[in-house]
Amino acid sequence: MVSLKELRQSAAELLAFAVTELFPGVTLVDSKVTEFGFYYDFIAEQPIDANAIHLIEEKVRGLVKEGRQVRMLEMMRENAMMLFNHKGQPIKAQLAGQARENIVTIFQIDHFYDYCPAPYIAETSEVTAFKILKIERAQHYLSEEGEVEVVRIRGTAFFEKDHLKKHVKSLQSAKKIDHRHIGKEMQLFEQVEEISDAAWVWLPNGASLRKVLYDFWHEVHSKQRFKFPITPNLVKESLVITSGFYDVIADALDVGVCHIKDVEYVIPPSLAASHAMCYHEKLHSYRELPVRFAECANVCLPDTEGKLWGILSNTLVYSDSAHIFCVPEELEGEIISSLQFIDKFIKIFGFEYHWYLCGRGRKFSGTPNRWNKVQEIFVKAFEVVGMPFTEGDDSSFVGPYAEARLIDSCGREWKGPRLGLDFNCPERFGLRYQGPNGETHVPVMLVRTLFGSFERFTAVLVEHFAGHFPVWLAPEQVRVIPVLEKNIAYADTICRAIEEYGYRTTIDCRNEQLGSKIHSAENEKVPYLIIVGDKEEKQGLITVRSRGPEMVGAQTTIDTFLAQLREEVRSKLLPRKSKNAK
Repeated sequence: MVSLKELRQSAAELLAFAVTELFPGVTLVDSKVTEFGFYYDFIAEQPIDANAIHLIEEKVRGLVKEGRQVRMLEMMRENAMMLFNHKGQPIKAQLAGQARENIVTIFQIDHFYDYCPAPYIAETSEVTAFKILKIERAQHYLSEEGEVEVVRIRGTAFFEKDHLKKHVKSLQSAKKIDHRHIGKEMQLFEQVEEISDAAWVWLPNGASLRKVLYDFWHEVHSKQRFKFPITPNLVKESLVITSGFYDVIADALDVGVCHIKDVEYVIPPSLAASHAMCYHEKLHSYRELPVRFAECANVCLPDTEGKLWGILSNTLVYSDSAHIFCVPEELEGEIISSLQFIDKFIKIFGFEYHWYLCGRGRKFSGTPNRWNKVQEIFVKAFEVVGMPFTEGDDSSFVGPYAEARLIDSCGREWKGPRLGLDFNCPERFGLRYQGPNGETHVPVMLVRTLFGSFERFTAVLVEHFAGHFPVWLAPEQVRVIPVLEKNIAYADTICRAIEEYGYRTTIDCRNEQLGSKIHSAENEKVPYLIIVGDKEEKQGLITVRSRGPEMVGAQTTIDTFLAQLREEVRSKLLPRKSKNAK
């Protein structure tokens, strides 16, 4: 039984076959499986646009109906290059030639050949639910040619047609809450090409939100007795090579090399190596373990899933990472406590979620026996905490891991908190601890992330809440609006009183009508509006408007309002569901 990821990879190949049949002369570039489907890039002389969607889908349905056999060929790398050059596919010949293995796997249906990851479906009839979502122009980076313009065809596939219909419906709902649109309205983040193509700019409101998330992250890790090293944003390339990352993801890892005093530095793809070296600085006794390190830093993510959209497409991201070094006997307890901790964390943000337990890929560190034993410990830990899980489609080369997939208001699954073992770093960096008998042993290295990429998590939050954040998260919690210019002094007094308690507030002093100011604040999703005019100033009161109907136009004192605000922030109450959420 193929996984959903493998089904979608195979569906992308059917798409490529159909396009080469319908548009002779197209050049195959590359394909990627993403969280919501797949895409395939082509270079084409003739125009391929949205008008071709129906034609391509009909061709794919024909292939599915015919039930053609899919073959997985293994051939020498040089022979694969010759094959693709003969077929007039120079980019595929180049990619096959760059493979690290001497023997590569080739996808074949009849006279169509492609170089892409295996395994595949056995015959085309297995792709029962297929749809093209979009055809667009895009830029694709090739190692020799640089940036080239391509036709990118996005699609998706499921095992069941009902699942496909549900997915398409969720995409239609998601258009209303796209984080790019809401992020611009709320002034959270923006892509500034003059600054960077690899990362978006966090505007002041977005930076405020990110700081709230970081402060919360730091608080909960402090309670678990983590220590907080600060490691460099640029590390020696040799460190990443020693960590083993280059052995697996070098083809996808596109980081710029910086030369400092004739030494090559890169932005690391993970903090694992840096934290391993922090542990290595001294020989720890078994009595000191577990040793816990946690840090948020910029990392450079390889494009292993394909570009998404908006701030999700960042390559350079701000990410959290925690590493727990413990003795083997402590592993099960650490996994149990981490699963319980992650469960509480997710529920604070109001997400439903599901656990996936993922195993090893074709390349992996350690031995199969170690992987099996750790996976058994994970299964037992899930039983102890009473949490169901599913065997995941994804795999890892460093160690088994469990991943919580967050389910947003549109029913979409997003990669969320992750908990796993790293068999790689302890061995490669010679990590040891001193046991009771004085002998040294290799510690267990447990890896845990909560947010992962702050950019990704923020985008998911924006779309899940449709921008209507819980008050404790909102970049701007209160906006004070004077009715007339003569009320500005009183409004400023109210604003300062709120700021003194540490809440995020601004005052709208623009020479605009009251209705216009209220409309602006509502568009920017500010949870509370305080309106002050002659009446309020005379009586020493405020008029409060909130997104909840119970407080529209309610008059109260500033002290009463602050007490309510304090309780709402302290308890981290969730907002009522947005009318756009399903």
